[in-house]
Amino acid sequence: MGKTFSDLRNALAGALGFDEYSDLTSRDGLDVDTIVNAAYLDCYASRDGRRPAWAIKYWSDIVLAPEAATLGLTNGSTAVTGHTFTAKYLGSFVQIGATFYRIGSTTTLTQPWSGVTGSYSATVYSNAVALPGSGVTIRERPSLLGIGPLLPLPFPEDEVSLRSSPAFDFYPKAGRGPVAHSRPRFDPSLITDVGDPRYYHVDSAATGSTFATGSRLHLYPLPGAAFTIEARLNVLPVPLAAADDEPVLPHDDVDIAGAILEPLMFERLLKHPLGRRYAGNNVSAIFAAGNDARAQLNTFRSVQPSGPKQFRPACGW
Repeated sequence: MGKTFSDLRNALAGALGFDEYSDLTSRDGLDVDTIVNAAYLDCYASRDGRRPAWAIKYWSDIVLAPEAATLGLTNGSTAVTGHTFTAKYLGSFVQIGATFYRIGSTTTLTQPWSGVTGSYSATVYSNAVALPGSGVTIRERPSLLGIGPLLPLPFPEDEVSLRSSPAFDFYPKAGRGPVAHSRPRFDPSLITDVGDPRYYHVDSAATGSTFATGSRLHLYPLPGAAFTIEARLNVLPVPLAAADDEPVLPHDDVDIAGAILEPLMFERLLKHPLGRRYAGNNVSAIFAAGNDARAQLNTFRSVQPSGPKQFRPACGW
């Protein structure tokens, strides 16, 4: 059995001159908990930006086929009555007549309804699906099960560009050079591009009236049927909270928490205001041990040795 949260707390309490964590004041106890979890986070998301191969999780979800719905809409309002959108598909499109709106919450749109107050037939798409909160980044290209990999769009606005056509609204005045180039103008015929998605982008912008953090994976073209998405995500750890919680680290049959996590904790302690109470004369040794622990953690970055950068079957195989 590895180190528990209680063991790690007691280790920091000992560095401050106390026998046990329970001897600390409530304020100091909260600071110790913060330091332990900050060092734990370092093991998953180091400051050099690299992510370990052992901190990856498969993620999969389903996007639905277009769904018919009847929406109650009020002019100038984002509120929707008569239909509840599914929370994990917030940010997806809703087609009302020839216009496309975006789902803001389970009962609102992101844009106010510009038409006459009343009930309207609509088509609800699930071209956006929420990513789990523990996921930091998508590791490689996601794929649609049975279809193939999705190609990344650099930014969310690139999807708007794909749905637009160039419009030559401005021309240069003779002798003065160009004052503007062609600009994309939204093309309603392009947004109806529905079928097998081929591209994706990740958007972290909040959609509801109340700001909340989170990320969504958007698909283009709009899914014309139900599809299963799969991806591998770099993840962050669940913070240690209960006394018997154990940190999830590679090679749990070895005391990795003692060899790597604890040195990082002591280093963090010295950088924290609570560290001013540390009375030891081995500060340099603690920082050196932290560097050694970080270097040792880097040896766990990848399990498989690197192979060819490109691999494909021979022609005719």
